[in-house]
Amino acid sequence: MTSRRNAAPGGLSCCAGATTRQDTPGGLRVALPLDPELAGQLARLATAEQSCCSFLQFGV
Repeated sequence: MTSRRNAAPGGLSCCAGATTRQDTPGGLRVALPLDPELAGQLARLATAEQSCCSFLQFGV
């Protein structure tokens, strides 16, 4: 079984192209290429996750 930290955040392929991944004390930081479509996907993901799991924090 793959650990959550080693999986793409949210299980989405939009994070598969991460240029860097860094463990932080509170979770995971992922850097992605500049791409307006990808930024939109990530913003929608953050919004959906906040709707059901308000304890999670996202920065896009």
